[in-house]
Amino acid sequence: MAAIRQAPDQGSAWSDDLAGWDVALVRVGLLAPAPVAVEADRFGRSFASFLERVQRDAGPAGPQLGQSEFQDYADGLDRAQKHLVAVMRRSLGVHRRTW
Repeated sequence: MAAIRQAPDQGSAWSDDLAGWDVALVRVGLLAPAPVAVEADRFGRSFASFLERVQRDAGPAGPQLGQSEFQDYADGLDRAQKHLVAVMRRSLGVHRRTW
């Protein structure tokens, strides 16, 4: 998130490679129980949507994504990640909330 957040301030596009992360989500989707696979897919789609918006609006040619709007997207992504982790933990029989 820090690299994504800093790119507009530095006048550059965000360019980190997320191939390994994407592969991990695909593996979860193939190997995990159905509820976890569904949430992993939902999280992956949320993250992809977030990145598309940041890349479209944060570049030199596009309008700047405001800090407030960026934070709204980041907060939504944070909630989606926590929900995915909760579903993963439930699939392992861990029901205690830790955040």
